Amino acid sequence: MDAELSEHRRLIGNIIRFGTISGIDYANTAVRVKTGEIETDWLQWGTRRAGNVKEWDPPSIGEQVVIVSPGGNLAAGIVYPALYSDDNPAPSSSPTLHKRVYPDGAVIEYDFASHRLLASLPGGTATVKADQVTSDSPLTQCTGDLIVAGNVIIGKTLSVRGTDSSGASTSLAGKLSVSEDVVVKGISYILHRHLVTGIGALTEKPE
Repeated sequence: MDAELSEHRRLIGNIIRFGTISGIDYANTAVRVKTGEIETDWLQWGTRRAGNVKEWDPPSIGEQVVIVSPGGNLAAGIVYPALYSDDNPAPSSSPTLHKRVYPDGAVIEYDFASHRLLASLPGGTATVKADQVTSDSPLTQCTGDLIVAGNVIIGKTLSVRGTDSSGASTSLAGKLSVSEDVVVKGISYILHRHLVTGIGALTEKPE
């Protein structure tokens, strides 16, 4: 009777256990978990989506997790991440922030109270592949250099405010083709006339 009661207690105690990941088999989506004095065999880890929409977000060594074992059979347990711990504390305490922090220091976060979206990639690159990318914003600001490999089509006015080391606002390598006119300080290139030295008469309009 005592042995049977002890077995029932053991099974009940195994239905939900807490532990830390001690080994990972990425190919088989399985982990070993250290829970108390026990280290489990390979157990499947749970994920949020695994149907038409699939998500890959593997756990890491030392991550604190929950083992759910049907009937208390630890060998049939499923591992569900995750719980904050002293070794892996919460990255924020804000009630309005959704934040993801990566081990290389990259951060992606959105604060729905301030409507602020941030993606910080230390020394990395960001690539967007699509048939069309639209920035639907009154102002889009680029703080660094901008290289465009294709054509640039401007629907409204182009304003250049800065200058290079020579003092020029715009530098072109190659031929400039203008379909209508070039106006410099109010003077039309097409319509301008100038005095001929020694004659004092105006030239004809350029053709």
